[in-house]
Order: sequence, then structure tokens, then C-alpha cells
Amino acid sequence: MKQITIEELKSYCPERSSREHLRWITDHSEPIEYEDGDIIAKTGDPAEWMYILIEGKVDFYLNVNGRLVYYYHFTNDEVTGGVSGLLPYSRMKVSPGNSISVGKIRGIKIHKKYFQELERLNPEFIQRLIGYMTERARFLHLHKCSRKK
Repeated sequence: MKQITIEELKSYCPERSSREHLRWITDHSEPIEYEDGDIIAKTGDPAEWMYILIEGKVDFYLNVNGRLVYYYHFTNDEVTGGVSGLLPYSRMKVSPGNSISVGKIRGIKIHKKYFQELERLNPEFIQRLIGYMTERARFLHLHKCSRKK
């Protein structure tokens, strides 16, 4: 499995992120690769990892009373930034549904045990992640409201 490079991470980190910070992320993350249709997380799996997608897309299916319903997708765009899974300050304990790869996925995952150190090293990066979480929540709220009509 090919490790993500510092250059590939630059698009996820604030412009002032130092090479040392980017190196810290690569040193404290694990590379991920999934093929089309792979299940990344299932309903009830412990939520312990933040995923950053460099390539690819993840479709998320929310478990609604035992039925999986397409709910959202994550890709490298301005809404999600390719970030999925557990984010800093999230209260999620388990996956509320299934995450499935669409096409080939390549990226990294960072365990929650590193979130405090990550925030201490680069609070701007954490603010960007919180921004993605806020945009995601706003989108999901609007999407949920439009479904009720």
C-alpha cells in the first residue's frame, strides 16, 4: 500500500501548515486503499478513525430501523474535504450506518487517540475539520428537511 505524501496532504491543511506538521500527520496515520464496493464501516462499528480521502468517493447509507437508506457521500470537495468517519469534537461512538467505497479509494486514517495532539500542533487544521463537520451537518439538516416535504 502506497503511503500518502506530504504534497498530497497540502490540499487538506491550512496554507501555513509546516512540513513538520504534515510529516506528523503522515507519521501518525495509516494508509488506506479500498476497491469499488468495499465496506469501510458497518452499522454499530466503533467510531475510532478519521478518514481523509485523497482519491475516490464514499457513499454513506444510514441505518433507519434496520433498513439502509442512501444519505450522503464523501469526496474531495469543498463540503466534506474528503473527510469522513469520526472528527474531533464529534460525540459519535458507533457508526450509524454503512460506508461503501465507490470506485477505488486512496487516503489515510488517523486514530482518535491523536486528536488532542493534532489540535495542539495545528489548531487551524482542527478548525478546518470543524468547518467540514458544520457544513456536513447543515447539508444533512437541509436534506432531511427537504425529504419531509
